[in-house]
Amino acid sequence: MVGEFGPENVRVRPWLRHVPTPSGGLALQYPRRCLVGHELGPRQVWVGWHHVLRLPLLTCRRCWEHGDRGRAEWCLADPTHQQHGEQTEPLGLQLVAVPPPVAAAPGRIEVRLDGRVATDLDVALCGICRRGVVEHVRTDPQFRRRGLAWTAVAAARARGAGYSWSTTAVSESGAREFWTAIDFAADAELGRARYCEHMRAAWDHLA
Repeated sequence: MVGEFGPENVRVRPWLRHVPTPSGGLALQYPRRCLVGHELGPRQVWVGWHHVLRLPLLTCRRCWEHGDRGRAEWCLADPTHQQHGEQTEPLGLQLVAVPPPVAAAPGRIEVRLDGRVATDLDVALCGICRRGVVEHVRTDPQFRRRGLAWTAVAAARARGAGYSWSTTAVSESGAREFWTAIDFAADAELGRARYCEHMRAAWDHLA
């Protein structure tokens, strides 16, 4: 079976799209295009399971048949499916939410691979002002360019759905390319953190 296990360094994309079924439930709606841009009709995509990451695995048939197998396969991660430290399992890809010490102070989102932190970010959330600030995103060099940081950002934003978002300063060109690639600035403020009074009060409390 094509993609039964998938490549070890398969890319991951955050994805959560569900549509109603005739029976009244919800079914996962897959992306309309592959990583290269091919349209994914019913006969143009194979759907499987990545047994190492424990995630749905998609394979673009056109990419596969044309030999572009490095980009033919990718996994889908639900950014809303987040665990806490005591709930995590030592296998597969896990999104872990580490709560802040006090409300509105920075907490952390971790992407763990087989129990090891591959990517993490700091994020401050205020439920009163409905504001979120992403402060730092870090990825272990051996796990870069696999979509893990993108998935972590999506997980942070899932915790503040409908919030206004911003980030701390972005100076490196590579960092700007990352934020542009995930289209973060389309509805958020990049490089200018917009902390609210509750976030500042949290800092004072922890000082």
